[in-house]
Amino acid sequence: DYVQVNEGERQSAVKFGDIFFTTSSEIIDEVGMSSVLLDEAETLYLNSFCFGFRLNDFEVLTPQFAEHLLRSESSRRKISKLGQGATRYNLSKKQLTNLEFEIPPINEQIKIASVLSNADTIIGQVSKQITRLKSEKKALMQQLLTGKRRVKIDEDAA
Repeated sequence: DYVQVNEGERQSAVKFGDIFFTTSSEIIDEVGMSSVLLDEAETLYLNSFCFGFRLNDFEVLTPQFAEHLLRSESSRRKISKLGQGATRYNLSKKQLTNLEFEIPPINEQIKIASVLSNADTIIGQVSKQITRLKSEKKALMQQLLTGKRRVKIDEDAA
């Protein structure tokens, strides 16, 4: 949603490559969930429900690789272990900055990110197709159950 930023009000503008983490969650596995801004955005600001990190250059870590690295199972385990709380889990930015991750060379990051992004695209397309086919199946079953459609049995095949 859009918010009004009043004159003199300080806001943190975000830009391409910024990495965001949720600060709290009701579920320990979701605390510190990350997102990376991979689009050029104008007048977009960081909200109070997350904190961000800005990569100073992309010579050590590419945003496209960071997107996959920080959502990987091993990274998520490291991050969620930092969550503290009982009914609501919170994440300390200071603790998060102390985490270390193994990062391959830039040329490998680019290749890995490309393969994973392509796989995500294919998975998304297949998921949409599965959803469409399930909906079609449901409609056909409804037609069969109401008698609007009949099944003809081939006597020779039986």
